[in-house]
Amino acid sequence: LYDCYSDAFRIVLGGVEPYSIRIVEPNASASLTTPIALDRVALRVCTARVSEDEKAPEKAVLYHPVKKPDSKWKRETAQGLYDVLLRRSATRAEIERLTRFYNSVAAEHKGQPAQQAARDWAILGCFALATSLESVFY
Repeated sequence: LYDCYSDAFRIVLGGVEPYSIRIVEPNASASLTTPIALDRVALRVCTARVSEDEKAPEKAVLYHPVKKPDSKWKRETAQGLYDVLLRRSATRAEIERLTRFYNSVAAEHKGQPAQQAARDWAILGCFALATSLESVFY
């Protein structure tokens, strides 16, 4: 019914109109629901971006659709996630960890097209990086 970012979770994510709703002092601590709101927003943003990338592959930001993901595509996609979400190059270990995660996602998609596993891996990789401490605090 409501846009999560601008309506439902606005206060718990720290964005408010303090003068309109008469908030004159900052909260002493984060709301109990802040982590849940952050997770929901991150998952929605990652899913929406991958969907947009599928619709217009020539303008893709995170996900370049592929019929059969190979190791080069996985490495490039993993590096792209780091570039966009954390604004830095991934280490070799981070690339390896994220590309190994693809195997777990693909195992859950047995009998389905490889494109579905690739899409879900891009969404979940995006989510993992978007909700990491590095992303949230830096």
